[in-house]
Amino acid sequence: MDMSASVAESDSVPFVVQAATAFTDELERHHKVVVFDFDGSEKIHKIQDFTASAGASHRGVAALSSFKPRDPSTNLHGAIIEAVKHLDDAVDKSRAPLRFGTLVVFTDGMDRAGRKSNAQMLDALENSNLDVFAIGVGSAVKEGNGTGKLSYQFDATGFGPKCDPRRPPPFDTSGARGFKPRRPERTGIRLELKGSGTANAN
Repeated sequence: MDMSASVAESDSVPFVVQAATAFTDELERHHKVVVFDFDGSEKIHKIQDFTASAGASHRGVAALSSFKPRDPSTNLHGAIIEAVKHLDDAVDKSRAPLRFGTLVVFTDGMDRAGRKSNAQMLDALENSNLDVFAIGVGSAVKEGNGTGKLSYQFDATGFGPKCDPRRPPPFDTSGARGFKPRRPERTGIRLELKGSGTANAN
């Protein structure tokens, strides 16, 4: 959660907290959730550790309403690098046979601290096995009307009439392969999503 001055001292805080609360409530139904916030400081701040208790993240996120940034700038690149390290370590230590990690970043989209470069951040993401999503906050993300486009390719070999979502897939659950960076092949069917929207800081 981006709680730098550009967010924490704006009128967007109640809406950000409300959206993040609803988001984490939904996630906790099926996943363990850890919540961090960041400002311009070098380190990210843990708001709520991993927990299987329903509603725990809800209480942690709600506390962000009164958060005061220690450093008013925005260490976005550094925060993502720190979060990647934390989540990769947590997934690597997990005893679950199938291990997945997802990083979701609520941010206004601008790094103002300059502690880490954009290239360093992208390198950390490239060498991680995490899925990453960014959720824009406030008007600094984009201006006016805009459109977006997302393309993703996956291998659909084996898809057919006998596919059954209730049948466990033939994954290797021995844990012997470990947790390694993912390098998806860019072959197969192309999935394309398009959208448009208007930025609103109110």
